[in-house]
Amino acid sequence: SPSSSRNSPRGIFCTRTLNLRSISAIGYDMDYTLVHYNVMAWEGRAYDYCMENLKNMGFPIDGLAFDPDLVIRGLVIDKERGNLVKADRFGYVKRAMHGTKMLSTRAVR
Repeated sequence: SPSSSRNSPRGIFCTRTLNLRSISAIGYDMDYTLVHYNVMAWEGRAYDYCMENLKNMGFPIDGLAFDPDLVIRGLVIDKERGNLVKADRFGYVKRAMHGTKMLSTRAVR
């Protein structure tokens, strides 16, 4: 029933049809929400969920650890090129990685 899906912790409530077939990326903005949340706990759970999915798909995840300084706010993931970019609130690149290799400041520029 519609009311039970509204109470589901894993469900989405929408008042109209929601077609996600052509969506290739989903982002979320937690600023100015109506509830207070613990950023570290939120990001840590998202990380754990991603790691579990990667493990289930057969990717090696041994030795990987959650780094809150890397994954919170301003993270851009480029799946096509294998880049991970950390930007500040003005959009300036603070750090960048290609695959698992951290790039030098010179390489980023």
